[in-house]
Formats: sequence, C-alpha cells, structure tokens
Amino acid sequence: MDEEGSFIIAILPGTGPLKTKISLRISITQKAHSKIVLFYLQKFFDCGLVIPYSKDCMRFMVQRKKDIIKKIIPHFNNYPLKTSKQFKFECFKEASEIVRKGEHLELKGLKKIIEIKNKMNRK
Repeated sequence: MDEEGSFIIAILPGTGPLKTKISLRISITQKAHSKIVLFYLQKFFDCGLVIPYSKDCMRFMVQRKKDIIKKIIPHFNNYPLKTSKQFKFECFKEASEIVRKGEHLELKGLKKIIEIKNKMNRK
C-alpha cells in the first residue's frame, strides 16, 4: 500500500443543502502483469473493484462508506503503515469519522473535512 496506494478525500458537486458530496476511497495501482495482487486484495478485504486504470495498469479501489469504515480502517488500525503514508491514513480516518456521523452535511463538518484534506495533501 505504501508505494502504489492512495487514501483519497474528494469533494465533489452534490445535490444536498451544501451542494457538495464527500467521496472517500482508497486505491492501489499495479502494472497489468501484477494484477493478481489486486485480486488477492479484493478477496482479502471482501470488497472493492479491480478496474483498468491505463493501458498497462490496473487499480483496486474501495469507495463504499460501509466497507471503508468496517473493513479498511480497522485493518490499517491493526497493521499501521511504516512510512509517511500513515499520516495520510490518519487524516483519512478522521474524515471518515466525520462522514460516518453525518457531520459533513453541515457547514462546520464540511469545513473540517476541507481542512483535513488540505493538511493531508501538504508536502
């Protein structure tokens, strides 16, 4: 997960009162010749999709809120990453908790997610 993986917080146009939608997802990319690893991950986590990403790459992606909260976050809580990617996971986890509680549907929660996203993406 450390090299080819990403924790993503996307803020998209939406139809709710704040006209935004929060999308949380993880993705792991591999060259097509190594795609079997992605299918193993899909089976291990019992969720997500393996999809073409580019001409010679495939991607394992999880974006269902339930799967993020019940499968992905507990796994990385139990098996922390060993690089700076751990910081990104902690930010991702904090944002997922706001979404889980429904706080992202109010301006205060949305602002907090934007703050987390900005902190997460600093170099």
